Amino acid sequence: MTATSIRRALDAGWSVDELLDRLTAASEQGTRLPQPLAYTIKDTARTHGQLKVVRSACCIRSDDTSLIA
Repeated sequence: MTATSIRRALDAGWSVDELLDRLTAASEQGTRLPQPLAYTIKDTARTHGQLKVVRSACCIRSDDTSLIA
């Protein structure tokens, strides 16, 4: 799982809760996901869909390339 794959799921319409619930259900433990994975999902979702417009001749900046497209 990477931030890119998480963004793809969010772009496809999955919510953070759906991702966490589905991954938890699929885990061997059936309980909690590893903390770094849960953090990565929540952190990626927090910035998903945000654009930054900065002063320049003309520059739109975003970590989410699909959003710019």
